[in-house]
Amino acid sequence: MPTRFSHEILVVATENFSRELGKGGFGSVFEGILTDGTKVAVKCINGLSQKKDSFLAEVETIGRIHHLNLKVDVYSFGTVTLEILCGRRNFDLSQREEGIHLLSLFKRKAKEDQMLDLADKCSEDMQLHGAEAVEMMKFDAWCLQNYTGRRPSMSMVIKVLEGLIDVEDNLDYNFFNSSELEATEAVHRGEINVGFASPMLPSILSGPR
Repeated sequence: MPTRFSHEILVVATENFSRELGKGGFGSVFEGILTDGTKVAVKCINGLSQKKDSFLAEVETIGRIHHLNLKVDVYSFGTVTLEILCGRRNFDLSQREEGIHLLSLFKRKAKEDQMLDLADKCSEDMQLHGAEAVEMMKFDAWCLQNYTGRRPSMSMVIKVLEGLIDVEDNLDYNFFNSSELEATEAVHRGEINVGFASPMLPSILSGPR
């Protein structure tokens, strides 16, 4: 179940329910700010005794929702985070031929145990905290696993970022095969009409940026 807050805490957080955001099926929704600075939306339910069962059913349904595009979302998270760590885009024609595709370069550096070479050399933070950058790259590799079943869920991603669980060991750095890499690069070059390409790869769906 979600975290519970007392009525007194919610009164303070919403400034006595003074900032209304809108109205829902069971009452109005108000903007609130918790003591740690977290912004929240608080629903003030009218006639709870008659609507309690319906409201709890709604909460349970929301908690069970799995977005259809989450694999892809996890894959995209891994790609974007890797771009931040490396200070470059996933597909960059300004790079040397062997480094045009970041994921292909990442695969090679990982196998050579030289992932630190990928850290953004223009970022003082990345250079000062190289060990942490490499650990984050391993986390990205988990999100980029070729088989969707081996990728973490978004809830697991959050737990890793919060330090509650560790990154999976024994990762596969073969993010895609050579034919998939060629297809991805062709799309970025405009050689393939994405509207008719099938099926689209996770690496394609994660762009453009």
